[in-house]
Amino acid sequence: DYSTRSNDHNFDCEAFFVYQDTIHLFSKNWQNWKTKHYMLPAIPGGHLARLVDSFDVSTLVTAADRDKRGLITLLGYSGLEGRLVALFDYPEGRFFEGNKRSFELFSVFEAGQIEGLSFSNTGRGFISSEAIDQLGIEIDPQLYKYDLGPWVYPKIVSTQEVLPQKPL
Repeated sequence: DYSTRSNDHNFDCEAFFVYQDTIHLFSKNWQNWKTKHYMLPAIPGGHLARLVDSFDVSTLVTAADRDKRGLITLLGYSGLEGRLVALFDYPEGRFFEGNKRSFELFSVFEAGQIEGLSFSNTGRGFISSEAIDQLGIEIDPQLYKYDLGPWVYPKIVSTQEVLPQKPL
């Protein structure tokens, strides 16, 4: 049933990215705050979106992107707080079966309503928010930088750098 019920349904979709000739879509589920991952071929024509998996992200997902090493970020908000969810070390195409990290961001009162993100480099990117002018609250659109590298791409240090050298 796709009848219009403002903010009371599980079939919104604002978040997607394209990877290897496939469009990856992530739903914005207003009723249960989960997200569903769908795939479509990234070629012209009539196609049916294929449901891959779902995940209880506890966030209304508004944007998604993938960096060149495979880190996927889902951006959204939970109530009045922004949230960034990192997905990595997953089996091919099964994004919700790998490692996950959730990062609470700023309040809508500080940053506006966060709606967009894009990677600029491995683990690093930008988050954008919309302007707000409602109920006496006025916030200009914002642009923020983020770096998830330290949490998902830890630096590996050899034991030679850490342990003292002992003669044999």
